Amino acid sequence: VTYSPSYVSAGALLAIYSLPEQIGQQLAEEVATINFEEKWTLNNENYPRYFKISINQRVAKSLGFYLADEATIANRIKEVESTP
Repeated sequence: VTYSPSYVSAGALLAIYSLPEQIGQQLAEEVATINFEEKWTLNNENYPRYFKISINQRVAKSLGFYLADEATIANRIKEVESTP
């Protein structure tokens, strides 16, 4: 498991990563919520809300894994994140 789709092309099982546009979108949303008249700090933990998943199904098959498609896995991750 890796952080770059290039590694998936090179033989990694899967990658979870954010594109620069996705990082920029999240940053813009964070900045829009800042009240500059009050003291503010950045959160220590700020996980990506926007991400992509790439899967190498040939590697999965050779390892004996069945993995759902990228969209299904991304939806499941978002469901877990939204569960209180």
